[in-house]
Amino acid sequence: MKGIKYKNDGEIIELVNDIDLYHFDKNANRNEPDLVFSNSLFIEFTESFGYTFNELNNLELLIQKINEYRLNYPGVKQIIMIFNEVIVNPDAVDSLEKAIDLPCVYATYDMMPSDDVRKLFLPLSMYSQIGQLIDADFMNGKKFLQNMNHAYYELRKPHKLIFYSNHINPTRIDIFNILKATDNLKNNIWSFSVSMVYYSAEKHNLSKFLKDNENLIPHSYDSYSEKTIVLKHTYFSQFLAYFEIVTESYFFKDIKDVDNHCPVTEKIVKPIAGCLPFIHFGSGNLKKCLEKIGMTFESPLYGFYDCNNEDSVNLGLAHVTLQSIKSIDELHEIYFKYADEYRKNCDIFFEYYTNHKNYILDIFNGKNEKIFEKWKNKKLI
Repeated sequence: MKGIKYKNDGEIIELVNDIDLYHFDKNANRNEPDLVFSNSLFIEFTESFGYTFNELNNLELLIQKINEYRLNYPGVKQIIMIFNEVIVNPDAVDSLEKAIDLPCVYATYDMMPSDDVRKLFLPLSMYSQIGQLIDADFMNGKKFLQNMNHAYYELRKPHKLIFYSNHINPTRIDIFNILKATDNLKNNIWSFSVSMVYYSAEKHNLSKFLKDNENLIPHSYDSYSEKTIVLKHTYFSQFLAYFEIVTESYFFKDIKDVDNHCPVTEKIVKPIAGCLPFIHFGSGNLKKCLEKIGMTFESPLYGFYDCNNEDSVNLGLAHVTLQSIKSIDELHEIYFKYADEYRKNCDIFFEYYTNHKNYILDIFNGKNEKIFEKWKNKKLI
């Protein structure tokens, strides 16, 4: 997809042909790719702004590149700013709108509802996972998988839990230590990488932890490559356990006003698709955002804990301990008491994805009149 890449806080700003919209340009006309979303100019921001976008560096060069693009591809009516895993301050978007005299949409991984019609919920890591499932015919197989899951009612699943950790952070170390102390590293599905991309040295003596566990970690059930940024994983394991422990990366703590946002990544897709309840350490707003789309969480095997609040994290660790010491028979009874809820949540989540993807495509095609109406009301056009 043609557009502009903005890298390294504006050190590099260039016209490119390779902006990757993952599964949103699948309908592109391969014979005339320049006509796809022809009224939108996409700007992809990478390795910029840290955790929150507050100001554009090198604005003059960006404007120059926007004007150059518009000369080559006339008809642009809006800018689509792809931030991915960055929280956006809308005041900073205003400055670009005024400079280029065009409305701007900003796409980010923040699921929190907003009155700003320009804000677009687009967590690319999550949508790439869901898109991969749909491309692999998951939707046609979903009913079979859910029925297969119900068949376990008269059997027993072979594992209690799933825990994946592809970067070290303090909460993940705590969870690993709980699973080790309760003898749950045996006969369960787990991964623990020694990657320190997002590591914070708070709370633990990392050298001692690694030395104490040098024969146990790294241990991988899934496989993450920092070179290709690809996670290799199958979804069958989600149907073989009773709950999953999901942990977001520790950098949420560095997001300004994080209590007003809900960063979401791909990690929740696996348990939801697999009809699996989960204990989640991440944004403190995730539960209410998922409830807003219709999901429910009556099962006690669910848990939502704020990874930026130590008291909340400690409650979550106690929840992990309580569930991990239960027997498979105990977990089995609780799981199947609420099995219909897991199935319903899976259906709701994928229906939401499908509807929201269509909404995103409408915006990419300039069909959201609210954005243009707001622009007109500002008397900027």
